[in-house]
Amino acid sequence: PWCRFNKNYPVNINHVIHYSDHKAVNALRYALSYLAKREQKECGIILKCSGLPEKSNRGRPRLGSPLPETYSLV
Repeated sequence: PWCRFNKNYPVNINHVIHYSDHKAVNALRYALSYLAKREQKECGIILKCSGLPEKSNRGRPRLGSPLPETYSLV
């Protein structure tokens, strides 16, 4: 669920942020610090990394990729 913009919020990060826009980058840092408050994480910060799915052979082979064994160039 997305949060709706509220003019009473201290910062607005509801837009694309360019790395050279220092005001917007600092607003994003403020929002992240608010969302990641350590004092509310009783068990510490929990991180999880997802694994990559198995490569699918669906679709047409791209140019430069090896052809499947069922095809022959001769």
